[in-house]
Amino acid sequence: MTNLNSYTIDNHLYRLGDEYLFGQDQLKIEAIINIAETVFFFCSKKNGKFTIRITPERMVSAEITPINAMIFHHNVKAIMEEQQ
Repeated sequence: MTNLNSYTIDNHLYRLGDEYLFGQDQLKIEAIINIAETVFFFCSKKNGKFTIRITPERMVSAEITPINAMIFHHNVKAIMEEQQ
């Protein structure tokens, strides 16, 4: 496991503290961690917490959640393409 200050995907630089708007949610990159050659962005929400369903009847909330860097990047690309 390695902590990173930044990470580049397809010439797009992601840094600690960067913020991105995903629909109504503004996410902030709190940590970038490489775990077994897979990079995750640990993100917080400016306007609330993440809700995770663990069973049909149970949910938990978290202030920070990991998001695979490639999934995050593809969502950023899709949003940028929509805005053009």
